[in-house]
Amino acid sequence: MEKSIAVYNIISLPEQFYNPENKRSAAELLKGSGFFEFCNEIGQNEIEHFLRESPNLIDRWLEWSGDKRTDSGWYFDLDANHRYVVGFVSSQNTRIAPMIFSDKYVACATYIYREIASISEGAL
Repeated sequence: MEKSIAVYNIISLPEQFYNPENKRSAAELLKGSGFFEFCNEIGQNEIEHFLRESPNLIDRWLEWSGDKRTDSGWYFDLDANHRYVVGFVSSQNTRIAPMIFSDKYVACATYIYREIASISEGAL
């Protein structure tokens, strides 16, 4: 598999996850994406580059974040001022200071990078 295909598969995780025919978990989808083959070579810059070519996926990542049913993890949202927010909530309901972005591509790439790192910990 080529690295570019792996990056595209990664940014397409919500599309795959929400496919009505999907029967795999997020961790299983990440395993099949090629991420583990290239995990040391894929950074936020590569993710951002591919997002700029597929901007419709940003709304899917916002949906993914909003649909999560966990007591801790990364989140991606819009604030009242239409800025993008990436943050972390722990199981003790403590928060890491949220990162605020005006650029939706940078914000989403930041979230995806952290989210896939979190998913990958459980996938190993």
